[in-house]
Amino acid sequence: MNPDGSERQQITANGAFSTMPSVSPDGGNILYMNFPPANDNFSLHEVSIGTRDDILIPNSVNADSARWSPDASQIAFDFPTQVQSVETMDVWTLTAADGTRTDLTNTSSTDEYQPAWSPDGTKIAYTQKIANCQSCRSDLYVMNANGTGRKQLTNLAASSESRPDWSPDGLSLVFDVSSDGNAFHIARIDADGSH
Repeated sequence: MNPDGSERQQITANGAFSTMPSVSPDGGNILYMNFPPANDNFSLHEVSIGTRDDILIPNSVNADSARWSPDASQIAFDFPTQVQSVETMDVWTLTAADGTRTDLTNTSSTDEYQPAWSPDGTKIAYTQKIANCQSCRSDLYVMNANGTGRKQLTNLAASSESRPDWSPDGLSLVFDVSSDGNAFHIARIDADGSH
């Protein structure tokens, strides 16, 4: 669409509620969530502008956290995983070229979600809390993009930290902080967790 509103192009027309778009860094693809009518399941889709619409993750639970890597070669997302009869949320990556999925966290006692790529694509920050515990507090972690080298960044006893996002230079992160689950404020921490 032009700035004046002319030449608007409809990208989805599948009879469902399509929302939460995320444009790839190269501008050629869009991730979005698709909610079919009269169905509680939703799915993560990718559409190449003007060409195709692919279902990347059917029956997603919280794939609205899907994020492109800076070079658009991968997508990080959170997705439920069954480990030892317990369903947890894990951080996954999906290779854009061939659809290969990799569970980066694969834990049975904690939920990991809300992944955020570092600007250089070498790290992923994420939120972690005890699995299946709505009242438990959450902390921020960072790991290498392949799932190794996990490091806890926050550990504030009286609050929950969530929704990390990197600074453009990759030296710090901003995130939500809440002490009661209702009121949130924004905080900043160095990417190594030092300040």
